[in-house]
Amino acid sequence: MPAWILACLASVECHNKDRMQFILLNHTTFSKLVNDVHPAFNLISANHQSDYVRVRILSQFGGMYSDADYVGLKTVEKLFEQLKIYDWLNERDDQQGLMTNIAAVGPVRTDSLIFAKWLEKIHSLLDDNFSKNTSIQIQNQDSIKKDPIGWLSMTQEIIEPILIKMLSRGTVKYLSFPTSQNFGQLLDLSDSLSSEDKNLKITLKEVPLFHLWNSKNQDRLNKKTLEEVAEFSGESTLLEDLVRFSFWKCFYDRSELKRSRPVQTDTFELRGHNRGNQAWNSIENTQLILEYVRGFRKRYFRSL
Repeated sequence: MPAWILACLASVECHNKDRMQFILLNHTTFSKLVNDVHPAFNLISANHQSDYVRVRILSQFGGMYSDADYVGLKTVEKLFEQLKIYDWLNERDDQQGLMTNIAAVGPVRTDSLIFAKWLEKIHSLLDDNFSKNTSIQIQNQDSIKKDPIGWLSMTQEIIEPILIKMLSRGTVKYLSFPTSQNFGQLLDLSDSLSSEDKNLKITLKEVPLFHLWNSKNQDRLNKKTLEEVAEFSGESTLLEDLVRFSFWKCFYDRSELKRSRPVQTDTFELRGHNRGNQAWNSIENTQLILEYVRGFRKRYFRSL
């Protein structure tokens, strides 16, 4: 696993572990939680397996799912407080539809009717596309490199019609919120926090999760060591800055840094001309990050 993904996962746990139950989903943990997956599960692509897992887990247990490339900036518990009113909350694109993001899904109530319907439709889709003969064919032919399920066929194409119908009948209480309200996202990680972008500053103060879309930078990011991610240098990109900033906020909130660096995190600003002297770029913070992420790796990846 790339060091930056490991750091992202650890940062989300750091901000939530004293308030929420954090579960790292992989084949092992999923099989322990769910023992009645659809027979075609092992025949579909990894992307569709991931789609299946998030819907299957949330339909049974409720909670919230996020992909691994999110940096935690604060606890998500305020989102969960909304479940006193709503059955489900989800991010939407500021310009599109009711629910367009599946990288982070929820929070959702346990045993939600709408997620039960979503899972039922997925199972029907898999039944239709993977008959017994089709399954044997796909298992035995290496030349078949992808399953017949369309990119959005298990996600938006199923859930949005269900959601619209249930909303019209008043059988679900749903809240969609724009990306800018509760999540941040960034498409290019090559920039640094020396930018004076006011929207970015506001986002970093307010949102609990920040999505690092990695498609433009994945090869370069995957080569970075944990030490390179955690330690400030003049060549640090936005990725490293966000990771250090995230952990600094977490450690400060948990009192590790309060005595030595008394500041107000809610009024923190990103000033490019003085980056090297900022608290989140301190040697002390780097050491705490390395200690925390290495401990996280031992807890969740004992074989690594």
